[in-house]
Amino acid sequence: MSQNDVFCNGSVTFTRQCHKDSCEDVGSIASSTVRPETQSCNSLPAKISIAKKMRQTISEIMIFKLLADTVFILVAVSSLVACIGLVVPIVFLANRGLRLGMDSSQSSWLVSAMGIANTLGRVVSGLIASINCVDRLMLYSAVRAVCGILSLFSGLLWTFPLQMCYAIIFGFCYGTL
Repeated sequence: MSQNDVFCNGSVTFTRQCHKDSCEDVGSIASSTVRPETQSCNSLPAKISIAKKMRQTISEIMIFKLLADTVFILVAVSSLVACIGLVVPIVFLANRGLRLGMDSSQSSWLVSAMGIANTLGRVVSGLIASINCVDRLMLYSAVRAVCGILSLFSGLLWTFPLQMCYAIIFGFCYGTL
């Protein structure tokens, strides 16, 4: 690309709003006065110029050939569906505990255990994935399968200890995703 990367240097001097000749107004939001130099940036040619630069930058960054690849589309759609579906047990775990006859403190313990296990799962999976001989894609796929199987059979777990085991294992596995 023809422009400097903001994140590469770690400096904000390369961002557009730090240049004096920029079209962006860096004043406060509360100020109601419009600077004379920013009025020219609202003209149509200036906006078209910015749009062309944005389109050029996006075309340099994006690889649109991936959208024609069937395998990529299948993986993207399945990941979207799985991510949407894996949030459901987290949201409804406390409600399920109440429906199974647990009191509110036990239901809150289920959510807390899942959150703690999620945190531990993130740390442990990061350590496991940093090992060179570990295939990260296989780790991700296996953990996703475990989450799905656990959720499939979680309806059969009617007691507090079984629901606690489910919450801990699911939380740990969800943390690795």
